[in-house]
Amino acid sequence: MQIRFLLSFFASFIYLGTYSQSLVFNHVKTPQGLSHSSVNAIYQDEFNQMWIATRDGLNRYDGYKIEVFRPVLDDVNGIFGNNIQRVTGDKKGRIYLQCMAGLVTYDLRNQQFKVIQRDSVRFIGYGKSRLWIASHNQINYLNPGEEVIRNYSRLDPSVNITSITEDPFSNLYVGTQSHGLMMIDGNGRSTVLIKDISVMCIFVDKQQRIWVGTLNSGLYCIDSKGMITHYSHDEQNKESIPNNYVRTICQDDLGYFWIGTYGGLARLDPETKKFKQFKYTSFDSYSIGSSSIWSITKDVHGLLWIGTFFGGIDIINPEFSFNSYYRPSIDNKGLNSSIVSNVSEDAEGNLWVGTDDAGLNYFDRAKGTFSHYTHDPANPHSISSNAIKTTF
Repeated sequence: MQIRFLLSFFASFIYLGTYSQSLVFNHVKTPQGLSHSSVNAIYQDEFNQMWIATRDGLNRYDGYKIEVFRPVLDDVNGIFGNNIQRVTGDKKGRIYLQCMAGLVTYDLRNQQFKVIQRDSVRFIGYGKSRLWIASHNQINYLNPGEEVIRNYSRLDPSVNITSITEDPFSNLYVGTQSHGLMMIDGNGRSTVLIKDISVMCIFVDKQQRIWVGTLNSGLYCIDSKGMITHYSHDEQNKESIPNNYVRTICQDDLGYFWIGTYGGLARLDPETKKFKQFKYTSFDSYSIGSSSIWSITKDVHGLLWIGTFFGGIDIINPEFSFNSYYRPSIDNKGLNSSIVSNVSEDAEGNLWVGTDDAGLNYFDRAKGTFSHYTHDPANPHSISSNAIKTTF
């Protein structure tokens, strides 16, 4: 299965009326070329290439194929260690990797790696105009085009920094292990915002609210007035967050929040404050690939790329109603493939859906039914191929 057909499937989602109550998760795993099924982080560069950090090397997906980068013997400037923890970039030709406990850059123009530091790196994240680097209790930074890491601030020696995020006003939000969340403003003044939590991730949304994922303390939100809302898992409430170990947070183009936890994915409606949970189900091949979520990245098309622990990558389009889109049907009464190459509407308003591996689907709007046209080697009058490239 080629990933480009999975992506074309999202671009061609069909509104056909209520049929399925589930969101379809399309998977990218090792059979599709991914070097490892445990995905730590995902980043999209200015050329729309997806960079995927895994436990066994760095993967680059250019829209057609996956290229894997691993350590090369005697290459002093290349990747060292296969476990790539984080990947980010400046959108100006540079990719930054947290490689084991070190920092490596990659120049997109000359396609060369450069080792900046080999140890003591706990976290990297790109801000407004520089790379922020956490090293134990120190906040450091690297300016674009430079190879020298500079110090910005030192916290108490007892503090271990776990995350750094910069907002549009140059405020730094610093997450720590057991010492809570603090803010450092542009003048260097620090304020503790939440005490005594272990911070796993920090996200600044479109309304400048601060979202904080924690280790076993759930999810926090700080609004522009400083009011704090706390979300925690409730075994008796299926509309609560699925787990209190929150690793990643992302906002989609509709304003919903996608929360990755140790126990499942959740979509939060900020108006109702209710969560919709998505978990791995062994008997459903269209469920999420794993309930342990490491990273969520929104690409330029609004698709969400979800990195999981030993479940590969799941790609979803969050813009469509979960109750209004057909997905492949195991009873042969619905759409017969998830690899949709094109969709055309005829004069009567019915739809012709071409797939890459299962022939042509015809949807009769009036009856609400599908018909399938597939290649039959024993029938010379059948469709000539199951790989349909275009319909019109």
